[in-house]
Amino acid sequence: MEMYGRTSAADVLTKRLVETMMAQDRIVICSRWGNWAYNTWLDGAHPLGFVRRTPWNAWIEGNPQWEVVLEVDALDLNNRNGDGTRWALADFHLIYPTADRALVFLSPGGSDTCIVREFDVEARAFVENGFELPDSGHHSVAWIDRDTVYVSWDDSAVNAAPAVTVSGHPRQVRRWKRGTPVADAPVVFECEPDDLGASANYDPIQARHIARRSTTFYEREQFWLDEKAGEWRLYDVPRNTAALFEWNEWLFVTPRTNWHVNETIYRGGSLLAIRRDAFLDGDRHFTVLFTPTDENVLSGVGYTKHWLIVSDKSESVTRVTLWHPPDSVDDTWQSRAYPLPAGCEASVTAVDRARDDTVLIYVDHFLTPPALYHADLSSDTPWHQLGQLPARFDSTGFVALRRHAMAPDGVQIPYWVIGREADLQGTPRPCLLYGYGGFEIPLDTPAYMDTLGFSWLEPGGVYAIASIRGEVSSGLAGIKPRNEKNVRSHLVISLPSLRH
Repeated sequence: MEMYGRTSAADVLTKRLVETMMAQDRIVICSRWGNWAYNTWLDGAHPLGFVRRTPWNAWIEGNPQWEVVLEVDALDLNNRNGDGTRWALADFHLIYPTADRALVFLSPGGSDTCIVREFDVEARAFVENGFELPDSGHHSVAWIDRDTVYVSWDDSAVNAAPAVTVSGHPRQVRRWKRGTPVADAPVVFECEPDDLGASANYDPIQARHIARRSTTFYEREQFWLDEKAGEWRLYDVPRNTAALFEWNEWLFVTPRTNWHVNETIYRGGSLLAIRRDAFLDGDRHFTVLFTPTDENVLSGVGYTKHWLIVSDKSESVTRVTLWHPPDSVDDTWQSRAYPLPAGCEASVTAVDRARDDTVLIYVDHFLTPPALYHADLSSDTPWHQLGQLPARFDSTGFVALRRHAMAPDGVQIPYWVIGREADLQGTPRPCLLYGYGGFEIPLDTPAYMDTLGFSWLEPGGVYAIASIRGEVSSGLAGIKPRNEKNVRSHLVISLPSLRH
């Protein structure tokens, strides 16, 4: 807005905010599919975004040769019905290992429902008579092989009595063959009407079919398909298990609450390992790879070809430990600490766990622009920087301090306070306080304050982030006060989702 020929301060700030959010010098993070690096991008000319790719080595070497695979803004279905509907890209699920076909999930106006269409990557076109769910719903579709998918179909748009749960999500999983109507696909798994929903997927690396019945928001049952018997077998773990996954014939369990197994009590928030075959035979003697304390909690688990990557936090400081499984039944797990930059948040994510031990390392802080690195866990080769965000504001003289406030029940609630060091010790300054305490979402992880930096900190403001308590936690990622009225935060399990 201009008044009397002059641009207002709000206009100047708005322009800077938009330029920062849409800047082209943002860090590009890619996922690897064969010899290609895939990335989803958006800018001012493409507000709905597009999927692009470049040869992997070209991206690693800093000379990407981008080619557009799917441009969402250019889709002919946008506003097809003349009602103004715009379709946002919700997911782009490539088939493993060829990556020449994708299941494209498009959301009307960015809602939590979607339509699904099959896409030919090389032809840059949707597949005629391919897998398609044309009516928007809470669908879930996952590749089994080139001609078969698992589909949790929300049939609300076409059936008067849809097969959905009370929460509106599909309660049936169908095995859908190419060229057949989805309504004719056989139901292979289902949950109860008063559950939250059911889903299934196929892990092509482990050659394992997995199905899940979500009974409540934090509880579910997980099954594996016994193909010889043609039956789904339940994994015998508590329903409220926070994580259950498989890697290199090992099974890993993170109980959300204390788990009593015979004479042993495994603490909630622990990371437990056992050979999968032994577990299925009834063995319950787990190796404990991590046990939480009042100050130290599990925050993430991932893996490469040979290394298990375990992250934990203490007062928002991340530590990463690499674990190598035993070479024989009688050997023990071997571990080594993985050095990270001091004073920063860092995440270590596998590039392609079926291929090698390379990882992407993302380093972040409230006051320092984030950076992305490529590294190899199997060697001591120095990290290779792939990119760093330019500074968006002048952080000279600013500090980020970790402090605690006393709750009425005596529990110490941690919080961050960020501002000029002089302002935090002198005259009170305007302060923005933010906090959230639900759905296992942590707010204690440092992240660069780009827009808040120039819009609030630079003019003299102070920003505080309260790591407040949500539902009852049990040692998962976040802050762990010394009683059961804990903070609930998110435990990230970096599974090979085979999605972009």
